[in-house]
Amino acid sequence: GGHPYIEHPIKVSGMVHGRAAKIVALLHDVCEDSDVTLEDLREAGFRARIVKAVDAVTKRKGERYRHYMLRVRANRLATRVKIADATHNSDYSRISDYSEEDKKRSERYINTIMFLKMPKRKLKHYTIEKPPID
Repeated sequence: GGHPYIEHPIKVSGMVHGRAAKIVALLHDVCEDSDVTLEDLREAGFRARIVKAVDAVTKRKGERYRHYMLRVRANRLATRVKIADATHNSDYSRISDYSEEDKKRSERYINTIMFLKMPKRKLKHYTIEKPPID
């Protein structure tokens, strides 16, 4: 949206409650968008619970989006952070020159939120599409 990159994890951390969730929110894109690894986080002293949640919320190269979302859902802490992340990513007010592609992206993030909140028994037949830019 034309804002400094650091603003996104800060905003996401403000949308979750609890110290662990805030830490995971601040780190949620680090392993995906930098050279920092999960091992680096462990060596820096982050607790196993934090590292597991960061791992769960980090999309792996070549991973199908549905598999990724099921992996996120398997970790409650990661699920809370991913819902906040998708909520922030779908926020129209972040983008000054809102386009049709932005609208489609927002709709896909809303679909992600619905998937993460959906009761497990309904997941089998629910289609989830990856947003074009994560």
